[in-house]
Amino acid sequence: MTNLAIVSIVIGILAIVLRSPLIFAPDATTDFFKKLIANTTRIRIMGLCLAVLAPTLIVTAWGSDQIAAKVLLVLGCVWALAVVFLLIFPSAYKLVAEFFIDMDSSILRGIGVLGVIVGAIFIYLGFAVF
Repeated sequence: MTNLAIVSIVIGILAIVLRSPLIFAPDATTDFFKKLIANTTRIRIMGLCLAVLAPTLIVTAWGSDQIAAKVLLVLGCVWALAVVFLLIFPSAYKLVAEFFIDMDSSILRGIGVLGVIVGAIFIYLGFAVF
């Protein structure tokens, strides 16, 4: 199994683990995320924890000619920009996150279903493509 396959599977599992609670308990999940982004220090700590994945995606996908590797490379670059946004502008992130947290529970369930589908696609890419 290549490094690209392992990273793709990990990203898929991460997407499923983070989005599946929205399907079953959207209110409890939004309460958890409200506590998570309560102040700017917690947002910056969250950004530092997520900062590990961006260079991992970029380094493992760099130099590969596969289309799926290019997708992981672009995802890594977007992830790096998001981490920089979290670290430099935590209050702006809080405003954007509160907009999504205050959505209707049926919309949040739909976002959870889409997140699980995307996670399953990344796991498929890890096992079948790479």
